[in-house]
Amino acid sequence: MAVNLTSAGLPASDGSHKYVEVLANRLRTRVDLDRLLWVDMHHNAVQLHTDSGVLRTYIPFDTFMNALDGETQFLSCYKRCVANMNRISAVESDGFLMDNGDRVPIRKKDSSHIKQAYIQFICGSKA
Repeated sequence: MAVNLTSAGLPASDGSHKYVEVLANRLRTRVDLDRLLWVDMHHNAVQLHTDSGVLRTYIPFDTFMNALDGETQFLSCYKRCVANMNRISAVESDGFLMDNGDRVPIRKKDSSHIKQAYIQFICGSKA
């Protein structure tokens, strides 16, 4: 199954929300990118950690990431793991604390670069 990134119009005051559409539990499921906390690979499944829980879809991780191409809020934390920087509440010594309490580790080798990328994103989004 292909992964689709779509926009859905909402009331004018909200602009539009973007969704990623995946096959999870044999059902085509749309996930609002604003509700997507982080994504990782576990065994052969791409796991989408959302406000409602974890969805698993059996597609290559790169295929999923291609659907997010151009979505600058997603930051690679380690191999086959990305975090939604809009949902990070704190930077810790070994990773990010997400706004739902999840902890997303970051690779030690590039930890300073990863943290700096997050800081630049936050400073840029508030400008």
